Order: sequence, then structure tokens, then C-alpha cells
Amino acid sequence: MILGRWLPLPVAWLAGLTATLSILGALWRSLLAVSVLVPSAVWAGEIWRLLTWAFFETEPISLVFACLLIAWLGPDLCQSWGARRFVVAYLVSAVVAASLTSLLAFALPAVLPTAGYYASPWAVVDALIIAWATLFPGRRILIFFVLPAEGRTLILLTLGFTALFAVFQEWQSFVPHFIAQGLMLLYLERLRFVRLGWLRLRLAAYERELRRRSSHLRVVRRDDEQQPPRYH
Repeated sequence: MILGRWLPLPVAWLAGLTATLSILGALWRSLLAVSVLVPSAVWAGEIWRLLTWAFFETEPISLVFACLLIAWLGPDLCQSWGARRFVVAYLVSAVVAASLTSLLAFALPAVLPTAGYYASPWAVVDALIIAWATLFPGRRILIFFVLPAEGRTLILLTLGFTALFAVFQEWQSFVPHFIAQGLMLLYLERLRFVRLGWLRLRLAAYERELRRRSSHLRVVRRDDEQQPPRYH
């Protein structure tokens, strides 16, 4: 139990793996070196980096907050999506964001940060925040344990804080963050349109069925204006 709630096993594993690998990466730099996202190394065939980079954080405070947010948001997302879909969404977000970042870095070398690599779970965590805010718009979270936000406000603050950090720090390091956030927004918007389209199809089917069942009904003229209309 963390933060007063029971953690589903996939959430505990993701948070625990992120914490463990980040600590090991700080202790053994060689492990960090072969795990972070280096676009040139990916193009050379080291494709495991497309996933492993999201489990290494180099700043201790960022690591603590990332693991806390995974533990806080994960149970709700598991309940809404299912454990398997949650894990798939987490891993796919990391891989797709890293793949697009590598493509962008190949086309525009200026996208690479000074360190020459990307390593942080925050790109995926930001995507989880956006998903959580969309699925549970009425629930509130305290940003930095101070600023309350919910729903659309939380999404805008997530995007805004990412842009703010990018301005005051090296913006190239936040390229995967923006990509992951954009992908999650597109994914959720697509789901909304699919769900809306399905509901419209069901409504049209119900209306056709109602017209079919009521096609034999005829209005009976009223002799008294005070009487309600009758059907036979």
C-alpha cells in the first residue's frame, strides 16, 4: 500500500522498476550508458533503447515524484482500462515517443540535447496525467502538493509546465515529452470520436426500430378537445 491505496501489481512493477533501474544507473554509469535513448545508437541497431530510456531518471527529486505519480494515477487507469491495456499504453507511449524522437533527431541533429541522449520516465508520466485527467475530469490532484487542478485545467497545466521547463532548461531534452503528450491527446480524441460514432449508430438503430414498431399506430380524432389524443 502506497499513498493510502493498494497498488495493482503492474503499477507496483512499473514504479519499482523505474526506481530500481534509476538507482542502479546512478551507481553503475555503464548500465545507464547502454540503456538511455541515443538516436544514433538506435539507428545502429540498439533498438532496446527505445524502451529502456523511460526507466532511467538522473535527478533524485524527479525520480521520487515520477514514481509517486505512477503509483497515484496507475490504479485508476488500471480500473478504467484494465491492467493489460494500462501496461501496453505505458510501454507503447515510451517506444513510439522514442521512435519519433529518433526520426526527428536524424532529420534535425539540433534536436539532440547537449548530453547526446534522453533518459526520463516523465514523458510517459505526462501522458498518463493527460489520460487520467481526461478519464476522470471531476477528480482533483495537487500539483507539487500545492496547486489543485482537475480535468481540462490539469491537461493545460501539464502542457504549460512542460513548456516552462523547456524554456528555462535545455528545450531539446523535452522533445519526447511533447511527443508523448501529443500522442496521448490524439489517442484519447480518436477514442472519443469512435465512441461518439458508435453511440450515434446505436441511436439511429433504436430510432429505426421504434419507427418500425409504431408504424401500425394511427391517431384517432378527438371529439372533445379536453380529451388527450388516442391511438389504435
